[in-house]
Amino acid sequence: MSVITRDLSDADLKLFCDYANRLTGIQLGPGKRHLIISRLIRRVRALGLPDLASYGRYLTTNLAREQTDFINAITTNLTSFFRENHHFQTLPTIGDTWRMGDLRIWSAGCSTGMEPYSIAMTMADTGLLERTQIQATDIDTQVLEIATRGEYKYVEIEDIDPAAQRRHFVRGVGRNEGLVRAKDYLRDSITFSQVNLLRDWPKMPLFHAIFCRNVLIYFDQDTQTMLFRKFAAQLVTGGLLFLGHSETIKVNEGHLKLIGRTTYRKLEGSELKTA
Repeated sequence: MSVITRDLSDADLKLFCDYANRLTGIQLGPGKRHLIISRLIRRVRALGLPDLASYGRYLTTNLAREQTDFINAITTNLTSFFRENHHFQTLPTIGDTWRMGDLRIWSAGCSTGMEPYSIAMTMADTGLLERTQIQATDIDTQVLEIATRGEYKYVEIEDIDPAAQRRHFVRGVGRNEGLVRAKDYLRDSITFSQVNLLRDWPKMPLFHAIFCRNVLIYFDQDTQTMLFRKFAAQLVTGGLLFLGHSETIKVNEGHLKLIGRTTYRKLEGSELKTA
């Protein structure tokens, strides 16, 4: 087995950063050199190339064919069940605000599915799942495949309350020992699809809640502002936007007002003047 050279020149680093920004809007720089090497070396091996410089040339000449695998390799998919749990404590209040009709929730940047399944469990445990539609999207097709299956290692759910584990997951046996699978009613409540937030969004209904957490930190300020406004436009009046712990919105951006820890409500313009 040949040894793959892991050296990455400044020129190739810039090339990969430029492609990442062009294809996804993600801002990478010299400080991400080791991350880029560790992510892209997998594609180098998969393609049978000798080094990252060769991959850079391959990417340039085969962009249409390679861009999905490049995006899947470069995107970050750190996630966990009930991450930033205060959001899931606030989420059921949409059932009090809208007592009739369907509730629509969007998990934008859903990664391997732990966030939308946490949403589904929350709505199930508060008696709201039957009237809830969950849309879950990500740019990475590989994590969407994992999310759609709803299968995880048991260690990934062990911090969930044991009674909730029994309610919402099936334990694997035999060759599947150590694995769990989300029960059918959870998986049936979620629609998974690929969406690049930096491209034209598919036609979607207005949502009562949108989760986009620890995604916007990878974009520059102008892109963040653009996305804040687009998310606000995709919310019903009174709807909630949940962001990550290090993400903030400028005052009244897109008629969004901070109401709790990284939790925003969409208000009417007249409400903002008196809020």
